[in-house]
Amino acid sequence: MFHRRERMAAAWGAIVMCCALGVAPRLFSQDTKQDLIQQIAWEINAGRIDAALADARQAVTEYPNSSILMHLLGVAESKKGLQAEARQSFLNAIHLDPTIPQNYYDLAILDMQSGRYDEAATMFGTYLRVNPENGKAHLLLGLAYQKQKHDRRAAEEFKRALELAPDLPLVHYYLGTEYEKQGNPKAAVEEFAKELKVNPRFYEAYCRAGNIELTLQDFKSAENYFRQGIALRPLHYEAYYGLAKVFLARQELPQAASELETVIALEPQDIEAHALLASVYEKMGKTMDAARENLVVETLRGGNEPSRSENSGH
Repeated sequence: MFHRRERMAAAWGAIVMCCALGVAPRLFSQDTKQDLIQQIAWEINAGRIDAALADARQAVTEYPNSSILMHLLGVAESKKGLQAEARQSFLNAIHLDPTIPQNYYDLAILDMQSGRYDEAATMFGTYLRVNPENGKAHLLLGLAYQKQKHDRRAAEEFKRALELAPDLPLVHYYLGTEYEKQGNPKAAVEEFAKELKVNPRFYEAYCRAGNIELTLQDFKSAENYFRQGIALRPLHYEAYYGLAKVFLARQELPQAASELETVIALEPQDIEAHALLASVYEKMGKTMDAARENLVVETLRGGNEPSRSENSGH
């Protein structure tokens, strides 16, 4: 098995070198298997997916026992959006040579995309037995466990991913979501803050951290997170909504009303925002404005429009 893996590594090394040079191998009338491997790999790397798919289909008929060619067919099919065909090609590649770990990894990615989280976890587990130091694979395995609600196992994989790749985006975020589920909001917000150092353009992390700080009544920190989110995505309404709740918690009613008006301008069908704005107007003594917002709420409810929480999936 060692020598087989060595040969596979040499083959993949040749493919990578060819792709890195950006050179398409010349094919002759009598193509060797290695010629075809290099040609198809180059076509995939160059974005010539139709050509790669046609060549890979022909190649596997000429060399039906080549796991590498079968794998390349799966890659081309996946990039073409032929997910069912790609999945079968990766399974065929594994059947032809179960010692090549990349087949398990790529099959796991397909299974994640199609919601086959149990199968994906199995494939990632097999891959990691050969390549246990791949932090991204641990992250993806953690996500597969999280989707299955295996929260303890998910957290373990996220922590392992961080040990291997401390700067890998999304790991701190998903570990934070696990701490949040466990009822440990302080640990969760610490992870979100770490995520934002690695991934400062991650809007959802600002909103999530802000909402936790709001719950913990650290209004200054919450406001800071929401304002950073607004600066990042000024046309998204969620951070404005969070900022409105900060102002409301501090009884700063005019500022709360202003932020809610912005929310409604960006998301006019949001029932909860209209209802909250009506409540704020009533506290400010703006009875006519409050009545108008309550009328909007009743109209939207009568039309069965989804609320903000339904829109966000929470």
